[in-house]
Amino acid sequence: MTLRIEIAETDRFRLDCAMYGLDDAVKARKLDQLRADPVIGVQKPGQSRLWEWQSAGFVFSYLLADDLSRLVLVELRPKSAPETGLTERFWIWVDRIGKLKRLFGV
Repeated sequence: MTLRIEIAETDRFRLDCAMYGLDDAVKARKLDQLRADPVIGVQKPGQSRLWEWQSAGFVFSYLLADDLSRLVLVELRPKSAPETGLTERFWIWVDRIGKLKRLFGV
């Protein structure tokens, strides 16, 4: 008998993927890894259902049901923020805003 895991994503997670540029192919591989082993991450202290997993330069935050049948991806953030100058940070944000506009069709 194999365990079937249902995976859902919050709007916040989708926005984070667009903002931080998580590639669809990388995202699909990471979802397959989570489906194969949902306890691959570590539990957040004091929050029994919230897990964090570091992979591909990102930290994936997800909620896991007690029976391991459902997993909800809550948040994505970079493992470490790069040190950049003010001008470079400005252009990074302009690029992110453009990606968010394309995501919403604006």
